[in-house]
Amino acid sequence: MKRLPRVGYLMLLPFFLAFTVFIIYPVINTFTTSFTNDSLTSLNPAHFVGIANYQNELASSLFWKTFFNTWAIWLPNIILQMALALFVAAVMTNYQIRLKGKGLFRAVIFFPNIVTVTTIAILVYALFDWQSGAINQLLFGSNTSKYINWFSHGYWAQLVISGVQTWMWFGFTAIMLISGIQSMPKDYFEAAVLDGASDSKIFFGIVLPIIRPVMVYIMITSLIGGMNMFDLPWVLFSNTGGPDQGAMTMSVYMYSRAFTWDQNLGAGSAVAWIVFAIIGVFTLAYLRVTYGKENAEETMK
Repeated sequence: MKRLPRVGYLMLLPFFLAFTVFIIYPVINTFTTSFTNDSLTSLNPAHFVGIANYQNELASSLFWKTFFNTWAIWLPNIILQMALALFVAAVMTNYQIRLKGKGLFRAVIFFPNIVTVTTIAILVYALFDWQSGAINQLLFGSNTSKYINWFSHGYWAQLVISGVQTWMWFGFTAIMLISGIQSMPKDYFEAAVLDGASDSKIFFGIVLPIIRPVMVYIMITSLIGGMNMFDLPWVLFSNTGGPDQGAMTMSVYMYSRAFTWDQNLGAGSAVAWIVFAIIGVFTLAYLRVTYGKENAEETMK
């Protein structure tokens, strides 16, 4: 095998330098900082404190509140998101349904994904304002006595954020599923139709098993994004977490500990690694359940 010319290595060098400076070094530095009492408010050198930061955070009721807040926002979002995306993908790829303007429809449902979070937050405030918001007017008309103050309780704030996340991301999910379905050989569909299979049997018996890897990818990336949810809750409520701190996610809590409240970099770094561990555990568990079930079905056959 011929050795790569040196110019090839030189062209790769900028990438590896940037990756080292902006990815590897911050990860290592965050890990080492999590074992210290480093703080932005102190001029004294940081001291090693062992696992004290991890113990304090795992014993903190506020941390566990943010943990359940994050799941309360993400779970309804991913369930509704997948349901809507699967429905849209099934309709868009059904050869018996002749829809015009499919390309425009894909662009429209993907559009919320490219809008800035600040713009989304302004739109949310305008839609969910309890006195003049369009949502209350749509639900209750002129009966102002029934208007809901969407930002007065933690569970309402969670519902709003979850719904907005669904609206922002279901278009991306639908396009991913559509691409997976369209990559399937047409022979499968033709054979199923000749055998007299209905559309529902084709979708649940053929389509879903084949696009399972795409769905697994979507679930894992959504899990990672959901557990790291920061931008929308922060723009809406900053470091307060909204009413009853119901909108304070783990990432908002981590950032607040490190940079706004007591500016404790050690505690914030510990939270970051705890979140990383949580994501890793649930991702491995999901992969084990998904592919373990698939292997069991193949064994039974």
